[in-house]
Amino acid sequence: MVYLEEMTPDERPMIEALYLESFPEIERKPFEMLLKLRKKGKARLLVIHDEKTQEAVGLSFFLQRRDMLLYDYFAIEKRFQSRGYGAAVLRAVEKQFPDARIFGEVEPLDPKAPNNEQRKRRLAFYLRNGMKESGIIVDLFGCELQLMYLGDVPITFEEYERFLRYIFGWKGYFIVRKNVHFVRMLPRPN
Repeated sequence: MVYLEEMTPDERPMIEALYLESFPEIERKPFEMLLKLRKKGKARLLVIHDEKTQEAVGLSFFLQRRDMLLYDYFAIEKRFQSRGYGAAVLRAVEKQFPDARIFGEVEPLDPKAPNNEQRKRRLAFYLRNGMKESGIIVDLFGCELQLMYLGDVPITFEEYERFLRYIFGWKGYFIVRKNVHFVRMLPRPN
């Protein structure tokens, strides 16, 4: 149904526009930072293509350290949503990286949040597609997020911190210490 390829220069305007429209400003890193991380070998910026039409339908950006992958950004263009592309992408990544521990971040449910319905849909999508709630809520640069994971081994807060320190390079320890905090632990569903 889909295949994933590194973003080409021709695809950049479409992917950058999708990135900007899909994620709230508080959650976005500067697009240039994504490109720098990719250049350093710490990230993959993949364009999601429809297997039949070859058309670009979305983006999949993840950070990588050894056998760990953090799904940082994942979006399907609005006109292609609800067609099974999202689930197909998760399966494709699992297949491409069978030995990797894959985890992600999602906004926790909050009835007071203006986008709580969107949060519910995102969480339901990830749960439907095999991700599990770790119960760990973190504050990442002022944005509360819940850690999710695929597989049988949950991500711990300590592993998450170490991962981010690696991603941020030699300044990582100070950046993470100042901007990444454990907030609370939710009860994990059975």
